[in-house]
Amino acid sequence: MEKTLGQTVPLLSLHIDELILKPTKQPNDAYDFCRQIDETVELLIILGGRRYRA
Repeated sequence: MEKTLGQTVPLLSLHIDELILKPTKQPNDAYDFCRQIDETVELLIILGGRRYRA
């Protein structure tokens, strides 16, 4: 994953004003983060293997 991020992040940062990398550690981390952001976010990439279950 680090190799992929190393190749992808520089390219994305050329085209996106704000790039946030947020690792997930708990099952609801991605869900909670998504609830805190607004519609101005152009791209959201979630990295992690834990899924939110309602």
